[in-house]
Amino acid sequence: MNRTHKRKLWSFASFLSLRSFLLTIILLAMPVHAQADLSQESVTRRVAEILAHLRKMQGSDGSFSYSGNFQLGSTALALLAMLTAGVPSKDPAVLKAAAFLMGHTSGNTYEESLVICALEKLSPELCRRRIIFSYEYLLSSQVKSGGWGYGKNINPDREYSDESCTQYAVLGLAAAERCGIQVPPAAKALAKRFFTSGQMSDGSWAYQGKHGNGSVNMTCAGLASLALLGEKLETPGDRCGEYRQHPGMLNGLEYLSRNLSSFLKTAHIRQWGYYGMYSLERSGILLRQRQIGSIDWYTEGCRVILSSDNWKKNAVDSSFALLFITRNDAPYAITKWRWRGDWNNDHDDVANWVQETSAQLKQPLDWQTASLENGLGTGGRSSLIFVNGHSRFIAGEKELDALRNFLSMGGVIVGEACCDSPEFEKSFRELMEKRLYSENDLKFLPPPASHPVLNCVYKLDAEEMKGVYLLGKGCSRKQVFLLSQDISCAFNGDEQHPLFIERAKKLGINLLAYALGRRKPQAKFSEIAEDEFALQGKIMEKARAGSGAAYACESPLGRVRHDGDWTTDPNFFAGLSGFLKKDPALPSFDAEVSVFPDTDEMFACPALFVTGHSAPFMKPEALLNLRRYLQGGGFILVEACCADQSFDAGFRKIASSLWPGQELRPIPKDDPLFRQPFDLTKQKPAGSNAYQLSERDSWPQLWGLSDGQRWCLVYSSADLSCGIEGDLEQDVKGLSADAALPLLANIFYAGLAIESGGKNGKPESGK
Repeated sequence: MNRTHKRKLWSFASFLSLRSFLLTIILLAMPVHAQADLSQESVTRRVAEILAHLRKMQGSDGSFSYSGNFQLGSTALALLAMLTAGVPSKDPAVLKAAAFLMGHTSGNTYEESLVICALEKLSPELCRRRIIFSYEYLLSSQVKSGGWGYGKNINPDREYSDESCTQYAVLGLAAAERCGIQVPPAAKALAKRFFTSGQMSDGSWAYQGKHGNGSVNMTCAGLASLALLGEKLETPGDRCGEYRQHPGMLNGLEYLSRNLSSFLKTAHIRQWGYYGMYSLERSGILLRQRQIGSIDWYTEGCRVILSSDNWKKNAVDSSFALLFITRNDAPYAITKWRWRGDWNNDHDDVANWVQETSAQLKQPLDWQTASLENGLGTGGRSSLIFVNGHSRFIAGEKELDALRNFLSMGGVIVGEACCDSPEFEKSFRELMEKRLYSENDLKFLPPPASHPVLNCVYKLDAEEMKGVYLLGKGCSRKQVFLLSQDISCAFNGDEQHPLFIERAKKLGINLLAYALGRRKPQAKFSEIAEDEFALQGKIMEKARAGSGAAYACESPLGRVRHDGDWTTDPNFFAGLSGFLKKDPALPSFDAEVSVFPDTDEMFACPALFVTGHSAPFMKPEALLNLRRYLQGGGFILVEACCADQSFDAGFRKIASSLWPGQELRPIPKDDPLFRQPFDLTKQKPAGSNAYQLSERDSWPQLWGLSDGQRWCLVYSSADLSCGIEGDLEQDVKGLSADAALPLLANIFYAGLAIESGGKNGKPESGK
């Protein structure tokens, strides 16, 4: 775009009608686009609308244009936007646009810069020759000031340069470097000097040097360019938690914090509003700013794009809008917990951790920070909650409830002693062991050698796993990790020893990959399941009071509390529930709740689950209540977790008390239980080495109590839950998840008399 053309557009903008002027004044008086509906559905819908609109604007030769001009740059920008939005590389629109770029060149800085950005995204290897052509053009057109103008053949003043052209030249050269092309240090130093010398005293940048007024557009351009040229907003000091700040970049952010609100209110009607939105996105990402001042710039920017269709005016505005809003495609993999202590000694640890993992796994990932003082909130969108510090760790009951909720949904928690702090390690260890699940004798112990975190991406040896602990007791593991040896300083860039850096990278990537496999991170604007969180909160409050938890649910599975170890495999239910919900014909449960066997609370549960390691001792009144439960139509599944022999012996002693005149009897292998709804007789069960040695290709022997019409209690002395939890040891006689899940579906199907129309009916109390 030449300078004359821009002046004409600005001249036209200066003659806005009175109606437009009044509209602007009204908008400035309003909150930043509070009127725009912001949800995951609305953002996804807008992305689809912009993509559809872009496709309509593509010419038959594959090109896009801006007011009939600048085809190369407009096509490169549209291609970059489409690829960023996830359009496949073999999509016809992408192939046609790429062919146009490969067959055309330009003497324009904007255009050749954008060609590199687009082709880097498409295929750096296949497009290398074309990328090198654009790269060499940019190097040859840098002027003495260190900046760039519109191009060699566009402006007669060969030494002309401005911040906008230079911003795009820097974007292009940075993309070339990511393609493996080395940019001369002298060229980068000149460009850096261009931006540092052009910054004005109020922290802003103007369109050309220090001429005219500064703007949000150009200030974002200056900040993003300095970051791409190697400048850092913060540099770690001599001690962990201390930083030296870049005065110019800090001044620029302060300017944005004063002016961003007014910019966002009118961005959709500004001449270069969507251009400025993309500059804002680049500066926010590159400087790792979740907020600028008090503004969540991404959320409010999405409101801008949702509030108006002005992006439809041309392919350039549509592309800029798409590039901004599609950042939503990277879900929050990690939430860094803003606990009430020194929670942020390493400012870039999580950002770099997520960046490394994203590159390794080849999937877009993002991160966020959150307080848990008022509940889980947006932290519930993540796969992993990370907390670290030097000082004594503290957490209130609401925060612990939030952690319990998160763990119940399959999340992973990692606590780390920053700088190997003994104070943080000791306090985190004590609080998690004694208060997270106060009814357990839990301890932090090294994960077993078979745990997936040791080999899910990298194979970690004993030295690399040194100082890694997992909260639990036997197979009752809570997916809470404690790292007594620091990884955050290495990710932050403070650690210099290559072995420590390599160990931190491998361990960090494995931990996050493991968490991602357990719980899929949610999109940025996905609905937080507040009802689910509220339900879990009610359940926990009532459970602590001793009764009433089950009444907060529609169809809960009750885990029976007994005097043995009843809390094994705490995430077993998440795997079971996910499997059952795949088929509406199967029984399903909306929650797992703990119930006392000597109260009527269990009569709110269609089925009960009894498991553990040690003998499940129960008082006579509890056994009588369980008998009433069975006779009222209830169903009980019993399992010896880890095939524990003491549990097996203890349960067999009390089984005869549950139904007068009956003893546990073996369930025949040709019973309908093994055929409906899954015909298990046609497949061989997969299990641990110990299971294969004991049972070979047979399904486990099940035992039961019958009321004459159905099995009202089913017992397995082989483990059924550890495989679903993901912690089945090879020396434990148990089924893998692939075998245990269909068997359990059959057991509940038979016990709840699904075929007879008794799906999830609640038993009569007998009163």
